[in-house]
Amino acid sequence: MWPTAEAETYYVVLTDNKELTIEDVSKSLYSSLLEDVEIMEDSVIVEMK
Repeated sequence: MWPTAEAETYYVVLTDNKELTIEDVSKSLYSSLLEDVEIMEDSVIVEMK
């Protein structure tokens, strides 16, 4: 059994999209699906920790 690692990730996002969620931001970074990337259109990640 592999030990599980837990880490917190913080995003600072500039956007006017009131429907954008943290899940949308995360998917836009790691997904290969175009619709997951397009949700970030007109939004910018300015910081990640």
